[in-house]
Amino acid sequence: MAAADPQSILKQLTACASSESPDLSTVTSLLTSIKLLALTSSDPSLPSINRSALECGVVACLKGGDLEGFERNMNQLKAQIITERGGEREKILGLNLMHRLCSGELSSFHSDLELLTHEDKQVRDE
Repeated sequence: MAAADPQSILKQLTACASSESPDLSTVTSLLTSIKLLALTSSDPSLPSINRSALECGVVACLKGGDLEGFERNMNQLKAQIITERGGEREKILGLNLMHRLCSGELSSFHSDLELLTHEDKQVRDE
């Protein structure tokens, strides 16, 4: 069996996750494929592909109403997003904070808020 190309899987995942109402079973399947590749391959591009895939998973689960999937993907992504800039960082952190606030998880909201840097808290004119 030939090894799957992580870039092509990520493209499929991105396309699926960006639709108005993503097919969560397809998102989960593609995300699982990338996670398995990240565990079994030494390809140096896989950490960034894995991060992008988890970002897609977070957004898709939220769009599809799968809050458990959102939290699962967010928990896997949180260590990378807190320590590294780039990607959809601000969007994902904001979605997580809104989720915590709206679901009444005030202690988790405040804990996650404390992880933000001074630069994260600055309002940007765009």
